[in-house]
Amino acid sequence: VAKNYEDFITAANKKAPAELTSKGMKSKFVEAYNNLGIIYAVTDKIKAKDSFSKTLGIDPTNQYAIEQLKSLK
Repeated sequence: VAKNYEDFITAANKKAPAELTSKGMKSKFVEAYNNLGIIYAVTDKIKAKDSFSKTLGIDPTNQYAIEQLKSLK
């Protein structure tokens, strides 16, 4: 499952910059990074933290990512 989210992120990053900044695309990135964080929280806490940090890079007020980062410390 993680590979599907990683593949989406890789493919999406190849799109034109204007497409990447759309609200819809940002929400898809947030969803993908949060889901990767959930998956990695069980097996690789460093990758989980990285995923949630990437969510916050897109949406600094994302409460889910903030709470998950606190719980991973």
